[in-house]
Amino acid sequence: MPAWKKLLSVLVAAICLLPVNCQAAEKMSFVDAIGSTGYYVYMDSVAWESDAVVNAKVAVIKTTTNRMYVYRMRFDCGMMTYQILSSETLAYDTKEVLESSWVPQMEMGYSSTSIMQEMVSYIMHPED
Repeated sequence: MPAWKKLLSVLVAAICLLPVNCQAAEKMSFVDAIGSTGYYVYMDSVAWESDAVVNAKVAVIKTTTNRMYVYRMRFDCGMMTYQILSSETLAYDTKEVLESSWVPQMEMGYSSTSIMQEMVSYIMHPED
């Protein structure tokens, strides 16, 4: 299936699941989609610790399972690592919190072709 059709199907599904009065979704910026999974950044949460280290709240929406995963993350652009600082799993249609964790996870690496790199690139250059 062409990439534009995948993207269209994710967007249509996400729109169908949106509650009528959802203010949180208005602050999310779409980064990319892979299949039925959409990746977003809350741009108003972006906070730079240094020239290479940035913290941001990101969301992963899986329309096929009606789940939204919201992560507070730290990205080290120079080292190409990320760390999940906290996380929440929500039912996407109701925004009911199903699970949460405030325990930071271990730093993980990411490649230049990964979705994490796309998130970092978007945070650094949202106008592109």
